[in-house]
Amino acid sequence: MTRLKAHEHAVLDLYLGSFAARHDAYVQDSRWHRNEELTPEVAYAAFGAQPYSVSGYMARWVEVGNHEKPLEPERHCLTHVGAVDFDMQDGMEHARKMRANLAADWGIPSMVVGSRRGAHLWVTSHYKGGMLPANIMRGALAAMVEQMQLDPAKAEVFPKKSESDWGVGALRMPLMRHPKTGVRYSAYDPADREVNRLSDVVGVMADLMNETTLDALYALSKTRAVSTPYPVPQGPYRRPSTAAGDAPTVSQLLGQHYGVQANPGHSVRCPFHSDKKASLQVAQDDERCWCKSPTCEMYNDGRGYGSLELARYLERSSPIAPSPT
Repeated sequence: MTRLKAHEHAVLDLYLGSFAARHDAYVQDSRWHRNEELTPEVAYAAFGAQPYSVSGYMARWVEVGNHEKPLEPERHCLTHVGAVDFDMQDGMEHARKMRANLAADWGIPSMVVGSRRGAHLWVTSHYKGGMLPANIMRGALAAMVEQMQLDPAKAEVFPKKSESDWGVGALRMPLMRHPKTGVRYSAYDPADREVNRLSDVVGVMADLMNETTLDALYALSKTRAVSTPYPVPQGPYRRPSTAAGDAPTVSQLLGQHYGVQANPGHSVRCPFHSDKKASLQVAQDDERCWCKSPTCEMYNDGRGYGSLELARYLERSSPIAPSPT
């Protein structure tokens, strides 16, 4: 493992703290779930001579004691960071417009980062001062998508909604090379000044963290037509074993019905629609899958299907031909 200098470790630690809400796992090259600690050394390697990209998970579940039921703690999905992925030809234009609207109408500063097919807009609350409910962050950004009358399938909001611990979604961090193009896209601060140094990106995010932003996010989220709390995940504890008689896992179901070789924590070509790339993600615990295409049945409003739901779905549906390999 590379031994980092003190200033390198400090900058990378702030970088990871700015763009990831949990550091016990991450996604590599926008595809592979890594059940490993997200450390400054991991980020340093990603920026190295043989780079790979790192995407941080956008929210995390925490257990909070319940005073009325002390033996049954409540689970809350929390975050300090949100984003909108503009996956469209004029995505940078829309991202800049949303940045302007957030600042002018709500006093919420944001940063825009270029991407292969558009742009990413990043918003943060004061992460040093704590987290806020993920549904507030999501609700605020989703409200802006609605106000701008953008297609939610093309302006994807993070954190996502899911019953899975990991289904909140992970987004490639700024200045990470794109895994397909190898391009490192520029970032732009609230004044639209180009930012290409890691330390400067960290500085911009630090400037975005303030109490006013936190209050404004709550207020903006209340303007959304529909805003619901995150469903509590069942996670890997739903089934303690896979002994004979248990319902099959997601990868077993996909193999039995479609001949798809799926591995937990990885993506495969989705057999539920004509898929040209690996769009169907299988959860690390093999208990849930979700498609990244909003028009696919397996998207299910971002929640996907649990293994038991998937089994019932396949029982009442005629399997379609699997996507060509």
